[in-house]
Amino acid sequence: MRQKFAGRARETVDARDDARSAARGAREQQALRAPASALHQFERARLGSQDVRTEPDVRPPGWCRPDTDRSAPAVHVQQLQILRRGERHEQQRSEHPASATPRFPLGCVARISLSSPMKYRNVGHSGLQISAVSIGGWLTFGGSLDKEATRGILDAAIDAGINFVDLADVYSQGKAEKAAGKALARYPRHELVISSKVFGRMSDDVNDRGLSRKHIMESVEGSLERLRTEYLDIYFCHRADPSTPLEETVRAMDDLVHQGKILYWGTSVWSAGDLSKASELAEARNLFAPRVEQPQYSLLERDIEKDVLPTCAEHGIGVVTWSPLAGGALTGKYDDGVPEGSRAATTEWMKEYLSEQNLPKLREFSGLARDLGVEPGQLALAWILRRPEIASVITGATRPEHVASNVQAVDVEVSDELARQLDRLFPA
Repeated sequence: MRQKFAGRARETVDARDDARSAARGAREQQALRAPASALHQFERARLGSQDVRTEPDVRPPGWCRPDTDRSAPAVHVQQLQILRRGERHEQQRSEHPASATPRFPLGCVARISLSSPMKYRNVGHSGLQISAVSIGGWLTFGGSLDKEATRGILDAAIDAGINFVDLADVYSQGKAEKAAGKALARYPRHELVISSKVFGRMSDDVNDRGLSRKHIMESVEGSLERLRTEYLDIYFCHRADPSTPLEETVRAMDDLVHQGKILYWGTSVWSAGDLSKASELAEARNLFAPRVEQPQYSLLERDIEKDVLPTCAEHGIGVVTWSPLAGGALTGKYDDGVPEGSRAATTEWMKEYLSEQNLPKLREFSGLARDLGVEPGQLALAWILRRPEIASVITGATRPEHVASNVQAVDVEVSDELARQLDRLFPA
């Protein structure tokens, strides 16, 4: 009798669960069908004629497999709700323009994942993965670009699969961090890898520069406030500081990791000797060691190949490079002269890249790239990414189409023969 009763009870529970599942599935399908046209209009207005799938997806928002391409595009109920929250927030801001700008709540962005060619790489001997092509704010965010243009560039970058955004406190004296912080606060924080840097002079105060413990501890607070975040994924020592004992700097960075204000720390434009000393000191004192170096590297700037890259490989330090396109010289932009209003027309340091000796080589490089069916800038980035030490190339952009072109570099393969040809054209 007990066994018969238990069997009937299980049948009743199973039937009730099946009914609930069917009802829940019907509600989800209805929710997905109702706003589909609005979503299509939203995406078509923002991205042209690209289509958007509206099948339900069991994965959480922003999910992607590590070290693989981003998954196929999908939209589900939770993302539709996020879209509506974002629309309400923008409406409230337009109705109350004089009110203080609030921190955007986590996940309030209208993020609809689209298929992307982006690939991701580990940063040195760490578990952190960043996009092979990243976006930086030097000379652009808060400088040559206003807040709305900065927002457009970052939206295009994130839509393309870029998750690493590189900044510094001295970029436009904090304005770059403010502009980027406002734009990035609309995205789920866990989907982003945000970095900043410390070293440069931020005021006339004698201690407001360098890598002293005082300056590091005070500067990180300023960067966190401007970026509207509670932590930095990577904090770079922007240059080496011979006036501060190395152990003081390494211990300050280690303390910030323990405090949860930064997750990893790194260096920028440090010599091979300084990188070795910092790594060995950290190991000897059981401190967090630097995990990433950010040097200048391109076909026109190859000095780090001699000792910095081998040293980074030896100590498990990843490499993210700045100015990989040599200020635009490797994009073909200047093959026929210097356009009015371009960077080369307004800065002195570009003249060396565009010298009479280099211009014929740059034109030959552009022709070689186009013969291969790619843009010169894409080939220049792919040449860097062929090296296993490189985790990411930090690119700049003044228009969203620059971002769209740069990210395609991850699919450009540089053969050994092509690499030798480029070595002859731009010898180390």
